[in-house]
Amino acid sequence: MESNNNLLESKILEISNGDVVKKKKNYYIPVFLMILGLCLVMFNVQSQSVEADKINTVLFFVGAIVFVAGAAFMFLQKEQYLHKPSGKILKKDQVYFNVNDLDKLKRLYAEEKFDEMANLKKGIDSGCMITFIGSVDAGVYYSQLLKYEPYTFVPCSDAVRHSGETNSKIKVLIDAKC
Repeated sequence: MESNNNLLESKILEISNGDVVKKKKNYYIPVFLMILGLCLVMFNVQSQSVEADKINTVLFFVGAIVFVAGAAFMFLQKEQYLHKPSGKILKKDQVYFNVNDLDKLKRLYAEEKFDEMANLKKGIDSGCMITFIGSVDAGVYYSQLLKYEPYTFVPCSDAVRHSGETNSKIKVLIDAKC
């Protein structure tokens, strides 16, 4: 097992030859929501009249909820990969296999026989996995084979870019996972 291999997430930008870029997080919407929430709360604090007591209470809670939603949205955003030629966001998938089939899995992976991998025993606690990052329409896929060693998955192969008919076989494998 080669320990000098990096995980697919850190290699995808390099092996894509500029076709894949990291999509930057969008901070405009969360900041707008937070400012809107603060404005609603401040409006409530400024207009304390007896006639509008119920409206002020509703505005205060709506403002607080909008502010908290904006803050949560800001911190919970994940970075995504974008395939520049197609303009599509790439999705990450994992298919888990039994560790006893590792040698066969390595051979099938090297030969890109993903249709035959569908016949191997799968399961989330099985010890091996293939990580795929690709488009939903199977236009492009990148993958890497990993094996579980205590507390982490380590690469068994380099990150690979797939093309042509292999992509449709990968899509079938991902759709058939347990």
